[in-house]
Amino acid sequence: MPIEVDTRGKLCPLPLIMLRRALKQYPQETLFEVLTDNETSCANLTDFVSQNGFSVHITSEDGFTLLTVDTAGCPIVPELSDQSDATDGFYTAPQQINVVQLRSDKMGQGSDELGSILIQAYLNALLELEELPTHIVCYNSGVMLATTDYSTHKTLQNLAERGVQVIVCGTCADYYGVKERLSVGKISNMLVIAELLSRADHIVAP
Repeated sequence: MPIEVDTRGKLCPLPLIMLRRALKQYPQETLFEVLTDNETSCANLTDFVSQNGFSVHITSEDGFTLLTVDTAGCPIVPELSDQSDATDGFYTAPQQINVVQLRSDKMGQGSDELGSILIQAYLNALLELEELPTHIVCYNSGVMLATTDYSTHKTLQNLAERGVQVIVCGTCADYYGVKERLSVGKISNMLVIAELLSRADHIVAP
């Protein structure tokens, strides 16, 4: 019998945490059925199982999505997957991890108009640095900077083309209703972001 992991009604990052716990709790099992009713969680779960080499079959049920995960023939790696290559994973060990946090669509406090000008100038300045950050994490209203609504998305695209990994909080994108307008970055979850920040050698929050 497959191990059922019912994550319905749970918001990011709980569904991913629940699956990881199940993988740890039942290391001898190879078949897991994960139920989710959240689009962002479904995407995060699918990314996780794929990055760990598990096979997954996705079916749409009445009001929820069923992910059938088969771990047969694969080592169980319930920790957040950082074994992917530099283009698909979040980490590029043993490279030093330098993270820029974009927590808002503005830089600093005071004038909103000035803050918008400053954040654009900051991102443009990053392009001129000899040593680029390895990651840029966008959360809260910082996710707006990666949308076509803001000219900053072009600068972020240029940074991504030069190897900077742009990570966008999926819950934040959902909250602001901008997921369809994102033009750059990989949609992720708070568990991935927390793991990345805990491993970072340097964190800059302009």
